[in-house]
Amino acid sequence: MPHTERENQLIRLARLQGSDPGVFVLAVHSFAEAYMRSVCMPENPAYDTFYAYLDAFRGDLVQRNGDLPQAQRYAVLGLMRRAHALTNDVRHRFVSLDTEMARAATQHLLQFCALAGIESDELGNVESYLDVWKERRTVSQLAHELTETGYRLHVAQAESQALTERVTELEGIRERFEHLSREHTDLSRRIADLEQRTSGKDAKIDSLRSERAKLTEDLRSLRRRQGELDDAQAYVDALAQISIYTRTRLDYERTIVRLTAEQKQVLQQISLDHDFLVKGAAGTGKTLVLLKAIEMAKGVQTPGGQGELDIPEIQGSVALLTYTNTLVKYDRYLSSIMLHGHLDDGDRIATADQFLLERLQEIAPGSRIAFKRDELEALLPQKLPPGFSAVDFVAELEQVIWARGATRELYVDRMMDRPGMKKALGRNGRAAMWEAAEAFSVAMERERLYARGFAALRVIEAVQGGAAAPAALTRFDYIFIDEAQDLPAIVLRALKACARRCVLLAGDADQSIYQPGFTFRQAGIDIQGRTRILRTNFRNTVQIHDKAEAFRKTVPGLDSENQPDAFRDGPQPEVFQTGDSRSLAELLLSRLRIFTETLGYERDNVCVLVPTKQSYDGIRAVLEPAGYSLAQIRDPQFSFAENHAVRISTLHSAKGLDFPVVLLFLPQTPFVGSDLEPDTEDRMRRNLLYVASTRAMDHLNIFTLDPPPDAATGDLVSCFRGPA
Repeated sequence: MPHTERENQLIRLARLQGSDPGVFVLAVHSFAEAYMRSVCMPENPAYDTFYAYLDAFRGDLVQRNGDLPQAQRYAVLGLMRRAHALTNDVRHRFVSLDTEMARAATQHLLQFCALAGIESDELGNVESYLDVWKERRTVSQLAHELTETGYRLHVAQAESQALTERVTELEGIRERFEHLSREHTDLSRRIADLEQRTSGKDAKIDSLRSERAKLTEDLRSLRRRQGELDDAQAYVDALAQISIYTRTRLDYERTIVRLTAEQKQVLQQISLDHDFLVKGAAGTGKTLVLLKAIEMAKGVQTPGGQGELDIPEIQGSVALLTYTNTLVKYDRYLSSIMLHGHLDDGDRIATADQFLLERLQEIAPGSRIAFKRDELEALLPQKLPPGFSAVDFVAELEQVIWARGATRELYVDRMMDRPGMKKALGRNGRAAMWEAAEAFSVAMERERLYARGFAALRVIEAVQGGAAAPAALTRFDYIFIDEAQDLPAIVLRALKACARRCVLLAGDADQSIYQPGFTFRQAGIDIQGRTRILRTNFRNTVQIHDKAEAFRKTVPGLDSENQPDAFRDGPQPEVFQTGDSRSLAELLLSRLRIFTETLGYERDNVCVLVPTKQSYDGIRAVLEPAGYSLAQIRDPQFSFAENHAVRISTLHSAKGLDFPVVLLFLPQTPFVGSDLEPDTEDRMRRNLLYVASTRAMDHLNIFTLDPPPDAATGDLVSCFRGPA
C-alpha cells in the first residue's frame, strides 16, 4: 500500500534521528506547522507565524473537545511554543542543540500527534530517541551537553539576584524594540506613499524622514544595550532549554500508564487481607500506589493494575481519607481521572475529621466536634493542674492522653513518655491532670460537644460494643489513608476500628508536620513485615531532590531506611534574600514574570507558598496591581481543574501537592505550635520546610530575609545555596 504524504514525512523524521539534533528539532516543528496550516487558520490571517497557528490549533481543539483534565491538558503546545525560539536560532544562526533537546522534541511530536489524531505505524520508528529515557538514568549520566548547560546555569545562578534585574531590563528592551520597530515600519510605509504622490521636496516628508532617523538611532542604541546584557540572555537561554527538557521529561513519565517496576512490586505485595503501609519520601508516588490499590479493592481491570498482576478481584466498599481539605480535593481530582465510574455511593472520599464526625453523629445524633480549642473553653474544669493554662491542659489531652489512648495506669502509675511536651509533669501533677480530664469528659458528654481525640475514643468504644451498638456505625471494607503520619494515633485507631478488612496507609514520618514522635504502633495498626518503601523520586529534579535531602539530614531522628533517588535533571534551585518583606515580595514578582512571560509557564503552573494566611495580603498587594490574579487553594470554591490564576497556599496546606514552579516565600518564621518544647518545635519546623521545598517539580525559588528569621530557615538557605 503506498504511503500517504504524512507517513512519508514521518519516515523522513525517523531517518533524521541520530543526525544533527538541531536539524531534527527544526524538522519536528516544521512537521507540526505543516499539519496546523492544513487544518486551521489564525484569527488574524495577517499573523502568518508558527505561534499564531499554534493558538488557532489549540482553539480548534478546545472548541471540539473542551478543556481536558489538567493532567492531559494541552501542555505540549506550550512546550512547543517555548522550544520554537530554539529552532529559530538553528534556522537563522545555525546554532547547535544537544541530544536531550532532540529527545524532548520527539516526545512533543508524539503528544502533538495524539492531540491531532494522527495515527501511523511510522510513529513507532520515531520513538527510538526515547529508549534511553526508559532506563530512568539521570541526564548527567547520559548527555554531557545538557550537563554543561546545567553547569553554565549553576554558575549564572550564583549571581541570580543581580541577573533577575538584568533579565527584567532585557525584557523591557525587547518590548521597546518591538514597539519602535513597528513605528519604524509604519513611518517607512507612509514616507513611500507620500513619495509616490509628491514630486520634489516636501516638508512633511522631510519631517517624517527626520522622525525615522531618530527611531533608527534609538533602535541601534537599544540593540547595543541588548548586546551588553548578553549574560542575562545566556542565563535565559540556558534556563529555557533546561526547563523545556525537564518539563517534557516529566510529561513523558506521566504518559506511561503502567506502574514502574518498583511500584508494581509494592502493589503485588498488598493482599487486602492485612494492614499495609506504603512508605516513601516526598515525590515517590505513594498516592499513586494507594489509588492503584483502590482499583484492586474495586475489582477494576486496568493496564498496569491487577489485570496485569494476576491479583484476584476483591470488591468492597472503600473510604479514601487524608488530613486536609486541600488534599481531599487533590485526591478526588486524581481519582476522577484514574477511577472514573468505579467509585459508587457506598464509597467515600473525605478528610479524616469529616469521616470521624459522620461516625460520631451516627452513635450520638446532634453531636459536634470542636476543632478549635476556644470552642471548648466554657466546658473546661475550673481547677486545672498547677502551672497549666487552659491551652496547656487541652494540648496535654490532645497530644498525649487522648492522642495515645492512654489509661490511668499508663499515664499516672507507669509514667508513660510525653514526647515533645514543653512542661515536665510528675506523678502528682499527672493525677491532677487525669481528674481534670475526667471532669472535662463529663462536661463534653453533657453538651455533646467533643474534642477530636475524645470523639475518636467514643467511636472506638462504639465499635467495641461499649457506648453504642456497633451496628449503629457505617463501616467500610477498606480504608485508605493518605499522608497518614499527620493524623493523631487515636484518630488512626478509630479509623482502623471502622474498617471491616484492613487499612492501607501511605506516609512518611520524616514529613510529619503535625505529630511529634509519631509511630503507627501507637495507633494499634499492625504493619510489621507489611511495610514497603518506594525509593525513586518522580516529582523533583535531581537538583531539587539532592539539596532537599541535604536539608532533611539536618532534622534530628532522620529515617535512615528512607533514602530515595531522583533521576530527572533540571535547573538548580535559587535563593533570594533582601532586608525587608516588601522588597522580597517585589523580587518574587520579578521572578514570576520570568517564569510566566519569558519562559512561558502557564500561571496555574506556579504556586506561591507562604508561612500563614496572614501573608496573603502582602503578596496580593504586590502581584495583583501587576496583573496577576491569585487562587487560594484553601478556598472552598477552588478547583485543581481551573487555570489562569497563580496558586497561593500556606506551607501546611501544600502537603501532598506538587507544582511545576514553586516560589517559597519565607519573610518570617513558619509557625508550628506554641506548646512544644524548643527541640521538638525546631524539628517540626524543619519537617515543614522540607515538605514545602519538595512541592516543586521543575523550579524552586526560595525568598527569605538577610539574615534568615530562624535557624531552620538559615540551614535551608545554606543547603540550597551549597555546591551543585
